[in-house]
Amino acid sequence: VISKFATMKASLHEVLASNTTASEHAAIRAAYQLGNTLSDNMATASNFYATGSGTCILKRSATAWEVSLDEMSRLPYLFNKVQSEFALIEAGLSETWLKHAAADLTNHKGFIQTEASDPRLVDAFLAFKQGWDSFRPTNAERLLSLQVAYITLNEHPAGSKDQLDYAPGSELYHRVHKQHHPTYRSILYERNYYDIFMLDLEGNLIYSVYKE
Repeated sequence: VISKFATMKASLHEVLASNTTASEHAAIRAAYQLGNTLSDNMATASNFYATGSGTCILKRSATAWEVSLDEMSRLPYLFNKVQSEFALIEAGLSETWLKHAAADLTNHKGFIQTEASDPRLVDAFLAFKQGWDSFRPTNAERLLSLQVAYITLNEHPAGSKDQLDYAPGSELYHRVHKQHHPTYRSILYERNYYDIFMLDLEGNLIYSVYKE
């Protein structure tokens, strides 16, 4: 998996460094083919982790597996992002997109004022903060364990991780997520937000809708 990740990364660098349309298209096609293979390998690695067994001879600690799987789970999103940006530039639509983005930003400022004044936000934030603090002993462990639970082991594909209402487990965080996630997911869809984040005063991202 790590080897194919390095190969795909090199292909994406070729896209950024290429000078002609033909070479850009060739690099995109090569990276796309690698992406399919990489997805299969990611699924195999995740299954090894979930079941605790497999035929892979590479020996890693549980933490090392969690870190590697979390990094792999970001690839489909990053690749789709590169493809979208490339398509906008290639089609000459980047300026149009920027104009629409400026108009949306003005609308979203009004949305944010509305959402920030909702007293339910305070209740949800305090509940997520309590769930975060009690989940694991340290911030690093909390972040890694929740990324694995809500991203790596999330059965929904990249771009649809928000469809998971809550991860399995008896921890308080999962119960809080089950209670509040549907509400903020609906707000995100209605407002067409990129995402919704909750950060505590220490800078920890204790909740997001899309789990990117």
